[in-house]
Amino acid sequence: MGGRPVTTAEVGRPGPRGRPDRPPSGVRPPGRPRDARADGAIIEATLQTLATAGFTGLSMEAVAARAKVGKATLYRRWSTKNTLVADALATLVETAEPVDTGSLRDDLVAWLNTVRRHNLQTLAGRIMPRLLAEREAHPELFETYRQQVMEPFRQQAEKVLARGVAAGELPIDLDINLITDMLVGPVAYRQYTSGYNEVSGTRIAQVVDTVLGGILTRPPARPADAGAAGLGVPEIAGAGPAEASDEVAGAENRRVEVERTAV
Repeated sequence: MGGRPVTTAEVGRPGPRGRPDRPPSGVRPPGRPRDARADGAIIEATLQTLATAGFTGLSMEAVAARAKVGKATLYRRWSTKNTLVADALATLVETAEPVDTGSLRDDLVAWLNTVRRHNLQTLAGRIMPRLLAEREAHPELFETYRQQVMEPFRQQAEKVLARGVAAGELPIDLDINLITDMLVGPVAYRQYTSGYNEVSGTRIAQVVDTVLGGILTRPPARPADAGAAGLGVPEIAGAGPAEASDEVAGAENRRVEVERTAV
């Protein structure tokens, strides 16, 4: 029954067939290695299916078929539809920085155009209305989407508006969250109720000009503009009836003067 004593030289020596007696911590046990390509295919198939069928219409079988993997491969990685969709949504990360052209108006127009194109052209944009429709039933999934996709876009707008406050173009007590809602709200509403193509670049500029017209810090009124100032008409190009009667060059000069003197 008693075998020969084990010498110190034999401690840690590989066992039969060259395998360690105990695998190091963190090392995957022997067996077929996990294929990272299958993981990516499954995540992509999940997002594509979510964009076309929504969460309710998504099935594990449909995802497996779309990813061209076996159901066993899928279930070894994700045992439930909820965990699969949550992990897929977590891959939708928006990290782009807002543009800085030196013009508050142009920066906001560029940002809002980015939001418009994102809603129209990207997979994440097509997923949003599906999740919104099922928000009451699956609030945790919409919250994941909000944190991964919507919040980064809002932070971009907040940075642009904060630059405007720091430059003196906007009041220091500006409610940045409210202004962000006022900018993105009309675009999202029209896209989701009238169709993605219903929002043009011209409409984007109109939204930005209208919002800025109510919040820009005003320079001292000049005699020629006294009537407009008394009526509370914004002194930016195309913002109100007082500018409509001026020549285009004069209107543009006043807009530039506002941006220069409001620093």
